[in-house]
Amino acid sequence: MLDEPVSALDVTVQEQVLHLLDRLKTQHGLSYIFISHDIGVVEDIADRVIIMVDGKIVEQGSAHKVFNGPEHPFTHRLLSVLPELREVDGRFQLVYRNTDAQSKGEKIG
Repeated sequence: MLDEPVSALDVTVQEQVLHLLDRLKTQHGLSYIFISHDIGVVEDIADRVIIMVDGKIVEQGSAHKVFNGPEHPFTHRLLSVLPELREVDGRFQLVYRNTDAQSKGEKIG
């Protein structure tokens, strides 16, 4: 179990540690339980994701399913503050995700 293993690291060292964990996972067939508040890191490394609120599971599934089709309002809120780099009119811009709940005007928080 890895509890916030990269949270206090600068992004360069964080990337090195995450690369090492991925290499070890691949070479030795390891699995990790990776606990983090950094949803961006989770998206980069996880195969499966569990979202918890107040110690209770509110959503779980493959990383692809949770990040591309979130169902719980809390997951929508988490993803809405995750920035992405997108190309818009030939220029790259930092934008925030627009989840279905937000686009429908639903209350998510």
